[in-house]
Amino acid sequence: MVHVQSRLWFTARRSGEVCEEKASASWVVCLCERILVHFLQQVSSLLGTVKQMDNALQRRSSQQQRGGGRGVTGGRGSGALTDSDKIQLQLLLDVKEFGEELLKVGVDPGSSPGYSKLIAEVEEATKVVIGND
Repeated sequence: MVHVQSRLWFTARRSGEVCEEKASASWVVCLCERILVHFLQQVSSLLGTVKQMDNALQRRSSQQQRGGGRGVTGGRGSGALTDSDKIQLQLLLDVKEFGEELLKVGVDPGSSPGYSKLIAEVEEATKVVIGND
């Protein structure tokens, strides 16, 4: 039902038909919130994968150190950003840019429950990287 109505709304917008301003704004907010739900799912999945990768690398590093081999380099202890850190920072930048795009279509990110959840997810993941506690 929502998909049919949204398709009709977009078709009307493309053809130049005038939509009632209030109804138009309501649809934009509804669609943006649905997009945000999917965006949050993807971000959560990616952050979970990154965490698994970090855990696997830590196990590998500790096994190599116990075995007398050289450990995995480039971790936080060396002051360099890890691949995981870079992924988390890029997600934060992407989410903030998405917030800017929401503003362009008339949706206030500050009043969006979906955006609030999304930004909280990526900010929590990047606390260690950017040093905010």
